[in-house]
Amino acid sequence: MWTVDVRSGHTHRLTSGDFDHLRPTISPDGSLVAFIAHRDPDADRTVCRYLWTVPIGGGHLCRIGGGWGPITDIAWAPCGTRLAFIGQLMGDKGQDRIQAGIYVTDLAGTAPECLTEHFGPTLGLWVRSDFRLPETARLLEWTAHGIYFIASERGSAGLYRATAERIEQVVGGPRAVFSFSTGPGGQVAFCAQNAVHPGDVFTLDAGGRERQRSEVNQSILSGMTLSQPQHFTFLGTLGQAVDAWIMGPVPREEDRRYPLILATHRGAFGQAFFHEYQVLAAHGYSVLYCNHVGAQGYGQLYAMAQAGNWGGPDVDEMLRGVEAAVDFPYVDGARVGTIGLSAGGFYSNWLASRTDRFLAVVTEGSISNWTSMFGTSDLGSTHTLANVGGTPWEKPREYWIKSPLAHVEKVRARVLIIHAEEDYRCPLDQAEQWFQALRYLGRAVEFVLFRGESHDFSRTGRPVHRIERLRRILDWFDRHLRSCELDA
Repeated sequence: MWTVDVRSGHTHRLTSGDFDHLRPTISPDGSLVAFIAHRDPDADRTVCRYLWTVPIGGGHLCRIGGGWGPITDIAWAPCGTRLAFIGQLMGDKGQDRIQAGIYVTDLAGTAPECLTEHFGPTLGLWVRSDFRLPETARLLEWTAHGIYFIASERGSAGLYRATAERIEQVVGGPRAVFSFSTGPGGQVAFCAQNAVHPGDVFTLDAGGRERQRSEVNQSILSGMTLSQPQHFTFLGTLGQAVDAWIMGPVPREEDRRYPLILATHRGAFGQAFFHEYQVLAAHGYSVLYCNHVGAQGYGQLYAMAQAGNWGGPDVDEMLRGVEAAVDFPYVDGARVGTIGLSAGGFYSNWLASRTDRFLAVVTEGSISNWTSMFGTSDLGSTHTLANVGGTPWEKPREYWIKSPLAHVEKVRARVLIIHAEEDYRCPLDQAEQWFQALRYLGRAVEFVLFRGESHDFSRTGRPVHRIERLRRILDWFDRHLRSCELDA
């Protein structure tokens, strides 16, 4: 962490060492900086984090409490003697499906008090979009009117305020709030999007009156016809109603049936803009996505129902969603494909290796072999430990049978593999193994490598590559899904 004098340009370093120092937050009186860090040599082997403070002019780093984590954001109380943070207290026993809470502690590290113990929505922005949202935006602000934060529920993300008496929703509705800032007197500015609007700026005055302040995409959107996702539900593996959405082709002819593409990932889908899916809909495809077990925004039991069992009840619910979508009059149930990135890439590989339901598959930034994934991802070893269970030498059979590569001989679909050269989340060898196995077996497969791009290049990459990626996807589905027969 550094400070910079905006007048002179002079910089001063506050921290040192081979560690990540996150979320620097200046105290109300300007004397201290609070931040999140794990400054031990084994920091890459743990999800534990600590709260720290350092004088604004530099000096001794003071650790507050510890063994908590992961911690994602912090905020000072207006009095400057307490800190709120979003996270867990479980340390390495926690993982990314454990629901976080808002906790309050003092500068001495007194046992944190949870403010959200009985709060239903999932803290944070979990509604997926392929527009890169500001990752540095604050998720937590503590004002004289309460603690403001974003939380997700059933495919939407709203703004909430916690006080000593209650938690109330400040901004709601079928949309996703993805950034906010508080002002004097209880005023709030926020950014929000929905399925047909990429996002605009809004304000909320102290009386609760909302006003839209921008129309940054109006000149583009006014000349387009977008597909409005239609919400429906189907019966899940827990006996629950699974939220799902289908985007019909635009324009759409009456009495004509169109191919269906299942879009996959973890997290949650819902009221957020997806450019990729709009492109598919504009080229004559129906697009289906659902919040199967493991999705966030449905409580702890729902989020954990898939833990350690990727490709189990989650995939079962995806297939149930496909059969439910076939009932829509414009869907051709004989021409079904699937597409997924990252965790969705794993699902694309898994679905291709476990069922003949899909004729064409696009897998991006995927996982094909859990064993070689261990310790090679920028997520470290904690990712596979949480999602597979144990290490590869402790549970070699589990790692193998849960890998799509173990079942590659069963693949009959036509597979397009897209991967970025500098993907450190799902390393390049995951795509190479999948490609070589399919090629060895004589399956219909192509591999497109994008040089100089990262795992997230479909959102943040060079425009020429993002356009080429979409062109390749459309070409693959046009060739192998619009009219094709399964290879023998």
